[in-house]
Amino acid sequence: MTPLGSVFVKKSERINQMLRFINQKKHFTFRDLMREFQISKRTALRDITALEEIGAPIYAEYSRDGGYRLLNQMQLPPISFSSQEVYALYFAMQALQSFSNLPFQVSFHSIHKKFLNELSESQRQDIVRIQKRVSFRHTDQIKDSEHLEILLKAAINNKVLKINYQKVT
Repeated sequence: MTPLGSVFVKKSERINQMLRFINQKKHFTFRDLMREFQISKRTALRDITALEEIGAPIYAEYSRDGGYRLLNQMQLPPISFSSQEVYALYFAMQALQSFSNLPFQVSFHSIHKKFLNELSESQRQDIVRIQKRVSFRHTDQIKDSEHLEILLKAAINNKVLKINYQKVT
């Protein structure tokens, strides 16, 4: 296992993450893989071999700016979450319940239902056990976040907003 951030990742999970990384990047080098996944050059070479063995259309470019290219974009399998990631997402969704309205016209119940439907049976049972043993107490939001969506969309679209504050008495 090798570190990825502060978490140790199994080789199979790293290969899956690497596949997504190179599918997005198209052109990459050993240094890119070493930096992104915090692995040695030797491990990067073994991982590239593993990717080729599972059918990733990778070819080497021998030039001054060499490296590797993905011949064409691959159809990737659906994203799967580790149990730790599932728990983190579940607890983050619990925090959403304290909002009286969510940006982007979505409801907590819609997100929660889709989330639960995508879990494995054992992960779903883990969430049910959490729900039976942990109670979340939410403080009701005093004011609506009526401008939150505008702020988030501006950030997504790289737009500058002018905000005027008014003193409330």
